[in-house]
Amino acid sequence: MKRLSCFHLVVLLGPALGCGADPGSEVAAMRSDISVQCGAPASFPAPSYVRGVGLDEAGRYMSIATNPSARIVDLDTDTVVQNFVAYVVPEHLYPHTDASGALVVSNGGSPSYLSVREVGGSNRVQIPNADPAAYHLSGDGSVVVYEEDDTEQIYAYPVPASPSAYDPALRTPIATGRLHGVSDDGTVVLYGVARQAYVLDRTTNTTWTAPPTWTYEWVLSGDGRYIVTWDFQTLVRIEVGTGVREDLTTSVKRLWQVIGSYRSPPAISDDGRYIVADTEEALDPLDTDTDVDIYVFDLQSGSAQVVFDPPHNAARFALSGDGSRVAMVHRAAYYNTSISVAMNPFECSAAAPDPEAQ
Repeated sequence: MKRLSCFHLVVLLGPALGCGADPGSEVAAMRSDISVQCGAPASFPAPSYVRGVGLDEAGRYMSIATNPSARIVDLDTDTVVQNFVAYVVPEHLYPHTDASGALVVSNGGSPSYLSVREVGGSNRVQIPNADPAAYHLSGDGSVVVYEEDDTEQIYAYPVPASPSAYDPALRTPIATGRLHGVSDDGTVVLYGVARQAYVLDRTTNTTWTAPPTWTYEWVLSGDGRYIVTWDFQTLVRIEVGTGVREDLTTSVKRLWQVIGSYRSPPAISDDGRYIVADTEEALDPLDTDTDVDIYVFDLQSGSAQVVFDPPHNAARFALSGDGSRVAMVHRAAYYNTSISVAMNPFECSAAAPDPEAQ
């Protein structure tokens, strides 16, 4: 039996079901005791195809993208605080919240637009004819950065403090390539051209060229200091500016990964300490199978623990900015998905009482 540390169920797609409920139920929902704690694993199927999930800074708000709809869930109050239309094709277009969960960015409509709105409230701004291939909202909610699908032109647009009309004069072109990430303060932008990653510092207008890696997927830490990527079969963290590299794990099954597959790019906490990634390498002593599992890597202690064991080798996941919670959606078939949320097992260990003190 594999250890599955600190699980807590959160599927917000129907009436509440207890942890002992029938996992074959057509609908699924959160447990009522939504305060995330270390405990036994639980998961339920979702009634429709979930394309991805996201978490805000503290893991309180979770974004869920289906097609053509999305929702924002407040995990502390067991409520769906917003439902809206959001066209999420290609699959990496998820709704993104800012660090506080107060704002969300999504796309929709025909012709396509990009919308930054208050969660549960009004639009702050709607960018027409954006046709985004990717978009990110900075953690402080100050700027939205997006990539146009046809041109691969990357733009930045400041988010107004109150609902405002779109002003084309405020849209700034900043680079050409594939957008992969934005720092929390919106000043650092990660993008790629073919298999080459670049990091743009908008405050100095300088671009750093990352060491070449055999990949098309990169992730930027919220503080803008680290890139996480797969270099062929090896998961690596690279320090921006110095190129200092740390190798974390390998995944032979990454060989058959293709663009548009359901497997997820890695995730990283804002400070670069925690990384979430999938691998079939047994890094946990109780990991005794050869399936693809989802691990949390702690770069401070140099260790790793299993956080999810999806029953199928097809999963997407997200990590809250503070590294405290991990969300996962896994897919057995096109319309057979389920969502779970877990505490970071290293955070569980840190919060555990000292038996010597009792």
